[in-house]
Amino acid sequence: MLAQRSWLIALAVALALVVGGVAVLLQHSSTHPLVNHAASVPNTTLPAPTNLSTSTSVIASSSPESRNLTSDGQFHIAGSVVYDGSFAIPGADPRSFKILYYSPQHHTKWYESDNAHVYLQTNVLPGADPSSFRIIYEKADGEPSGYAVDRKHAYYFGDQVPNADPATFSVLLDAMGFATAFATDSRAAYMNGIVIPGADPRRFALIPDSIGSDSYAKDGTHVYTTDFATTTVITGADPSSFSIIYSASFPPYSINGGEVDFFAEDKNTVYFDQHPMRGVDKTTFSPLYYNTDSCARCPNDEWNGYSKDRYHVYYLQNVIPGADAASFTIHITAADSQQGTNGADAKDRYHLYSQGKVIQ
Repeated sequence: MLAQRSWLIALAVALALVVGGVAVLLQHSSTHPLVNHAASVPNTTLPAPTNLSTSTSVIASSSPESRNLTSDGQFHIAGSVVYDGSFAIPGADPRSFKILYYSPQHHTKWYESDNAHVYLQTNVLPGADPSSFRIIYEKADGEPSGYAVDRKHAYYFGDQVPNADPATFSVLLDAMGFATAFATDSRAAYMNGIVIPGADPRRFALIPDSIGSDSYAKDGTHVYTTDFATTTVITGADPSSFSIIYSASFPPYSINGGEVDFFAEDKNTVYFDQHPMRGVDKTTFSPLYYNTDSCARCPNDEWNGYSKDRYHVYYLQNVIPGADAASFTIHITAADSQQGTNGADAKDRYHLYSQGKVIQ
């Protein structure tokens, strides 16, 4: 009997402990943030529970693990540092860092930003506002134009455009939809982000041509041309009648570094780039192209600097004294091409010529 009573007492104590433990657990759970009591409290609006996934993300972002930001790994994070290739971007915030433009195919890097700064590659863009910063893109292929704006400034390749009005700032597109280096706003016209003195932004426009060049522009008073370093007013040119009539490239002799140059005309004369060609007969003037089977006014025919009208022969913008226009040709024999220091590149019935000078 004593053994049986002892066993019953032990069982009663165990049951009491279990019941007491459950009561304590229930009392504790009433204040625990991870327990949802909504089902047991009808018609009561509870505070929204803490978003644990967001909290976890913030904690993880405060110490970001190494990861690539672009498919090729050009931009990546290591620890708490953002890198462009092997170069750290000083002060960049890995939690808010984003790439505004990068083309792995062309390895073209433009702007990035975080909550505090805008970056041009690895350099902070002074004064730029990341919340309003936007790149101005080309219409033709969606590539960046070189220009960008935020709510206070305009930029050209990272440099602030002085006194520009970002609200009205616009990049001029060529006939093919590609961005040019020309831009306007309510205050001025610009080339390469530099103010063009005296230009009227209200009437400033590109002068179109067949290959989408931005070599010429005009307003109501002047015609402008550019070599992409400086912009020049063509003295005496008439903007109302000015048009591009020929393009000329220089593969044979790399004149002007192989760039494309242009002939233009207005009601007064013909121009080679910004140079007026005095005394030209406009009705018979033409550059002398190597490819005579193609249209004389088609772009990119090879040209070695010569042109003529019925009276004169020209090398670039200059008359060649004494050259015979009727017989002058750039189609010469192999033997002729070996004459002189640089070899002949043209002839008439009297002489051989090299780069506009008589050699024989």
